[in-house]
Amino acid sequence: MKILAAMLTCAVLPQAAGGDAFAAALADYRAQRYEAALAGFTAELQAAGEGASPELRCDAALAALRMRRPGDAEAAARPLLEHNAADERAWGEFLLGQAAMQRAEVAAAAARLPDAEPMAWQAAVSSAERAFAHWCRAAQRPGGWHEAQRNAERALHALDELRRQRDAAQPTKKKDDAPPPPAPTDQQPLEEQLPDLTVPPLSPAQLQELAQKLARKEKEKRTTRIAAQRGQAVAGERDW
Repeated sequence: MKILAAMLTCAVLPQAAGGDAFAAALADYRAQRYEAALAGFTAELQAAGEGASPELRCDAALAALRMRRPGDAEAAARPLLEHNAADERAWGEFLLGQAAMQRAEVAAAAARLPDAEPMAWQAAVSSAERAFAHWCRAAQRPGGWHEAQRNAERALHALDELRRQRDAAQPTKKKDDAPPPPAPTDQQPLEEQLPDLTVPPLSPAQLQELAQKLARKEKEKRTTRIAAQRGQAVAGERDW
């Protein structure tokens, strides 16, 4: 199941005072030469240091996301969270949401492997939760942000599916013999694989409230699972 990569088709933000190197990187991005674009934007970021403009940070993060390198995207975008302007902070939240969702996709794919790590599904869930929270905050920028709100709504649906698969993979569910979900394909754009949601759009306040409720619910479920596992361990020690 591919989850989400909305807004990666958006235009790269313009650079107010870009030189030849920036212009070349921008041309590479627009020509879908994303590896070259990322290299160019990264070089510009390193040259600018802490004084890198928000536009350059966004461009570098977008190129990294196109290359499915969420770590590089996070490194470029995270400083935006400290920016004085609310719009720039919202862009930071939005891009970090994209990176977190890519991490969720990678973890979910790993969880479907025959020799998957026990915590792979939980890693996918946790990353999707972070993506949802980032997009909720991005949607609250002045004037709102429809794309961020839409992404948050889609992430909410993706979370339900990831949690269902995580819970189904638990040994206590006795579904070890069930066939794994089909592997994601790279032939179809992520946006086209998403179901058409018919639910009405949620307000930023509703999304934030949902994020808090989901966090509380997930914490309660984890506490219950830990208690059950401890109880099983004690019973196993006495049953010999």
